[in-house]
Amino acid sequence: MGARFRAEYLILSIARTLSAREKITLDELSEIAETPSDFAESVLSSLGIESRELKREDLPVIIVRAWKAGFPLLDMALSAGWSTLEELVGVLLEEHGFTCRRNVRVKLAGRRYEIDLLALKGDILLCVDCKRWTKARVSELKRAAINQKDRCGAVARLIESGEVPCLGIAAEVKVFPVIVPLHSTAISSHEGVLVVGIYDLAAILRDISSVLLAEAGAQHFKARCVGYRKKQI
Repeated sequence: MGARFRAEYLILSIARTLSAREKITLDELSEIAETPSDFAESVLSSLGIESRELKREDLPVIIVRAWKAGFPLLDMALSAGWSTLEELVGVLLEEHGFTCRRNVRVKLAGRRYEIDLLALKGDILLCVDCKRWTKARVSELKRAAINQKDRCGAVARLIESGEVPCLGIAAEVKVFPVIVPLHSTAISSHEGVLVVGIYDLAAILRDISSVLLAEAGAQHFKARCVGYRKKQI
């Protein structure tokens, strides 16, 4: 068995085990994956994980770092369970310098909105909806995009009224609606909402800017945190 295959099997074993258990020691992991403990330690060290005990909350970081190292995200995500998808996207955003708030629930004009992720970097605030679909019709994607645009607009209005935590916003921000399904889709945007598969998301995040997002088809809402006043020129 080649070293690369053994490393992949080890990571899949971590995903499966931590989806069912709260924690696992390195020795237990070595036994489950049928690999020497020094090899397991070396693989984890290459991912920036030095602890000899892994906890369930470590799993999204392990999976995202393993994916960035070239291991298959889909297999790891399936092994970990679909419930971790939002965490995976959140960790990926954080790895690229975003500050994230997960599972945000807000209310505007008597209507409730649920946002999977709000992610802030500079003057860019991403309002993200994670979709666990393995396949999706274009009509479903378009309907989801319209709903996400509605949520994003509500978030922008609530930021201005001070009813949504600003995540450290100290000025005006551009709020972009984004849908992140597991796979690439037949459309890349709809009604100003960016639709980007998680495999393609990392490439966008590396050089993200308002211009790049606009070129990709995303339109933004402007929002200004309560207490901020634009300087007069």
